[in-house]
Amino acid sequence: MGSRRRRRKPATDLISQLPADTKDLILKFLPIQDAARTALLSTGWKDVWYHHGQLLFGTDFFSFSRSNRCHRGGVGRINTINNVLMLRAGQVNKFELQIHHWDDPIPEQSDLDRWCLFLSRKGIEELELSITLPGLQYTLPNCIFSCPTIKQLVLRGFVLDCPVSPRIVFPAVKLLVLDGVEFKPNVRGTVSSIPNLEELVLCPCDGSNNFVFNAPKLEGLGVDVSPCVTDEWGCYALHQAQVKTLYLSADPLWRHSWKYGT
Repeated sequence: MGSRRRRRKPATDLISQLPADTKDLILKFLPIQDAARTALLSTGWKDVWYHHGQLLFGTDFFSFSRSNRCHRGGVGRINTINNVLMLRAGQVNKFELQIHHWDDPIPEQSDLDRWCLFLSRKGIEELELSITLPGLQYTLPNCIFSCPTIKQLVLRGFVLDCPVSPRIVFPAVKLLVLDGVEFKPNVRGTVSSIPNLEELVLCPCDGSNNFVFNAPKLEGLGVDVSPCVTDEWGCYALHQAQVKTLYLSADPLWRHSWKYGT
């Protein structure tokens, strides 16, 4: 009497059946290059990737792209960032760009202008722009000064030329980190207003006496006072602020380990 072969039930792809918001949460825990690869799994995953709103271009991404033959050269990696942005079908909540090594891609000012304008139209809420290579100088695009959605802004190595009009800048920003930026001279007597700023972190900047502003909601202020950088300090003119918490650090590594918003 022959034995009957049992038919195996087809394997069920439980992960692909997850709700879209759960899939998006999974992507948040993946490096951006791995998150992009999920688009190859199915149409459903591709749609989730196109709507994914957390784009982090930092050390992990650039290390991966340097070792990937398909993305050799700075131009190729700049084009990768362009393509990732242009594919966004929904809001971009968080964007980080961290360029700290000479073998990282070197964008043009026009690239930064285009990316920032796109992000300002996509409801960006958390933005970090960090380019700290000696000899490179980029100007913060004007659209960032007036963007109505940014709540957390981290800037390193940029030139800030605050517009004279309107005098309200960073209208929705609650947390602002300034490290190694250069402030251009402002019109005498001009005071910029950052109306919703609650936390401000200041590291040594050039032309700091040109940054004259009021922040009526400011409660927390962090300042790097390490001896190795005190000669770089100028003077900030802060109007109408009632600071409740002042954090001073003499640790030169402090600005690299600060946990924003804590």
